[in-house]
Amino acid sequence: MDMTTSIAELGVESKIPLNKLRLSPNNVRNEGRKAGKARKPGGMSIKELAASIRHLGVLQNLVVTESGDGMFDVEAGGRRLEALGVLLKDKVIAADYPVRCLIVPDSAAVTVSLAENIQRKQMHPADEFTAFKRLVDEGRSIEAVAAEYGYTPMVVQRRLKLANVSPRLMKAFRADEVTIDQLMALAITDDHKAQDAVFFSAPEWQRRPENLRARLTEREIEADSDVVVRFVGLDAYSAAGGSVRKDLFAEEGKGVYLCDPELLEKLAKEKLAATVEAVTGEGWSWVDIAIRTTGSDFYSWQRVQSTRRKPADGEAKQIAKAERVLLQLRRKYDTAEEGDDIDAEDALRDQVDDAEIYLESLKAVLQSFARKYLEVAGAVVTLDSKGHVQVQRGLVREDDAKRARALEKPKKGKAAAEEPAKASMSEVLTRRLSAHRSAALQAELARQPNVALVAVVHTLTLKSLGDCYHVDSAIKVSCTPQTTLDRWAPETTSSAAVAALTDAREAWLAKLPKGEDGELDGDKLFGALLALPQGELLSLLALCAASCVDAVTASERDDTAHPLALALDLDMSQWWTATADGYFNHVSKARSIEAISSFAADQVQHVEKMKKGELAAAAERLAAGTRWLPPILRRPE
Repeated sequence: MDMTTSIAELGVESKIPLNKLRLSPNNVRNEGRKAGKARKPGGMSIKELAASIRHLGVLQNLVVTESGDGMFDVEAGGRRLEALGVLLKDKVIAADYPVRCLIVPDSAAVTVSLAENIQRKQMHPADEFTAFKRLVDEGRSIEAVAAEYGYTPMVVQRRLKLANVSPRLMKAFRADEVTIDQLMALAITDDHKAQDAVFFSAPEWQRRPENLRARLTEREIEADSDVVVRFVGLDAYSAAGGSVRKDLFAEEGKGVYLCDPELLEKLAKEKLAATVEAVTGEGWSWVDIAIRTTGSDFYSWQRVQSTRRKPADGEAKQIAKAERVLLQLRRKYDTAEEGDDIDAEDALRDQVDDAEIYLESLKAVLQSFARKYLEVAGAVVTLDSKGHVQVQRGLVREDDAKRARALEKPKKGKAAAEEPAKASMSEVLTRRLSAHRSAALQAELARQPNVALVAVVHTLTLKSLGDCYHVDSAIKVSCTPQTTLDRWAPETTSSAAVAALTDAREAWLAKLPKGEDGELDGDKLFGALLALPQGELLSLLALCAASCVDAVTASERDDTAHPLALALDLDMSQWWTATADGYFNHVSKARSIEAISSFAADQVQHVEKMKKGELAAAAERLAAGTRWLPPILRRPE
């Protein structure tokens, strides 16, 4: 073929029936030839291309060669042929539908196929966004444009949203300085100045899509994760005239932001008014509303004494049933946690939270306060992590603390029937943390012989003189060394506490007499101990007692280790640090947020939007250096 003569000049344009066309073996594009596989070069699938051809026809002719058997082989245009096949199967067109073709010589088949695929340049996404916007600006509806190109209306809406970002951002996007994910995050607002300010003022490491989106919505409330929205209801907020912003790129059911926090708070207070009135009627000296609180907000409050009446038969049955359900759910949760079943774990955690809330509501009815306390104490009406109404009663303000203490003095020494604290952790996590506490108690006890002597004598007295074998103790005087803490908390093997005890043990073993087998010589040992100064003997006693400490428990309410921890002035922040794997991955999202509110309150609004794994990692990072501890590990009082 003469190089000065084009293939187009050699070819003949013709309309050929669809049933006379087939894909040529010379077609260089093999990708996606498998039956039923939709290819997406240029971002359009075969299905979408078929929808476009249905509305607009075949805009570019196919290039074919005659095969000699009455058929024509398609050398260029295989995707268009496949799309026409879809329309034929759907009975949109007939088998003899005329297709515009350019017939070229056999000798040009491979050349034509290669040239068409090499010469074609994929449209930049920015051009696609702009083109969709021009179509709509010309007066076409979103639905019509979607139908023409085989997209859903939502896809077209998203393209239009991206087309509306600031010119500066679009220029940076074309230059590959902005990613498509960043562009989608910035498109949550139509304010070009805000888009540019958030992106271009942020350092490179703060330009993650989630960070950009969070900055643009920092004064708004995300509906799917906010307890007040759950309580008020999105419909009620909208009916009251509240404006809403939607993130078109969010997962289904997410990405709805409320733009009027003041209105939401007003609606919440109005909805809580009946509860406030009822609680005020109980006679408290004051009643406040605090819509956004966490459990840690009430830790520092002084409370007046409460009593718990005996439940009636019907109430007792309800409570017993609720406790059984909660216990079963906790066991299922522990099993899911041990089996690393994340989906089941998340679902069961929510069920455990709901069961705990229900049980607490049943028990709250039984709690009562003496009338004299009502004059110095008050109540706070708030919402829990699920958006349910919660009332914190018996709270004493600082100005009334002296009066409250005076009222309680006559009751000193009498056992107050207090409601047991709600368990906040699974049995697995409780054992894990108490294993760390056991290791820390061992390390501390080995350092304090005077306390070790008291602890051993205390246990021996109980069991030898008082015959108190039913009384449990953190020290097992039968001297069974506790060497299996890693069963409950594998990370204890590398902990500072275990390392400290191991060093002390090896130092003593190096001093004591051994036999030929390298083991301690019992006969020589007794004499060696007799010769030791009393101070050294007490140090060895402390080490032996420490090795027998076993405070692992499955119940947060177990205070077996409390007297020992109190005597040792145990500070677990020296021995344990909150991490994602060690704590935050094993508690509910609400518990993690509650913890964060106590050591990084300014970050709560940001982390509330995170998924569980991201939240746990963020909590670990924020907890670093704060010396924060969960209640079970806090310094005894």
